Amino acid sequence: MANEQGRPAAKLGCLGTIVLGIVGAIVSLFVFTPWALHMGSRLTPGMRWHGYGKMHSSYGVDYGLFLDLYFSGSSSRHSAAGSSNLNGSAMLCGPKLEGHKYRLSGTVYGAWLNADGKRMVLHLYSPQDGQKLDFTLEGAWDGQQLVMNDRGSLASEFNQDGSPRGVGVGMYGPKEKADVTLEYGSQSDFETICRKLGVSSR
Repeated sequence: MANEQGRPAAKLGCLGTIVLGIVGAIVSLFVFTPWALHMGSRLTPGMRWHGYGKMHSSYGVDYGLFLDLYFSGSSSRHSAAGSSNLNGSAMLCGPKLEGHKYRLSGTVYGAWLNADGKRMVLHLYSPQDGQKLDFTLEGAWDGQQLVMNDRGSLASEFNQDGSPRGVGVGMYGPKEKADVTLEYGSQSDFETICRKLGVSSR
């Protein structure tokens, strides 16, 4: 009888532990990283932001770019400092490149209440089974816009006409500069940019 009475109490205790864990995680988020709930000067209760834009290189080549970012406190070997607070995916299209898919990992540095104006570094890397066209973006949110540049890394993967370089050739590429301003939007907005560039987004 004592055992039967004890079982509901044990279940209740387990449920209580789960509830306390969830509440603790929410409180921790509000205290330590409230910026994840307000990215790009807009409420992001899902801790996710996605945007699109046209990336323009100093050689006159335009690319379409789509980023899908979500807050993550997990570590990643692809981040500059050995850990990251952003993960997600991306897509790139160009004059000689249909929609190329990426994974991404990155870090917003020094952000607390919001991330506006705080330095952000994103590392975009191709899936292991895909064509390797990795590059890096650095910048910050300026209000609702995410303003970034490639620090010359795009030229390591693409020729001056926008065509992908061969394996092992990119490291000798000229240091082209590319800038992009991303607006909050969906993948369909990215597809519109690709169509205007005369290429497929898929």
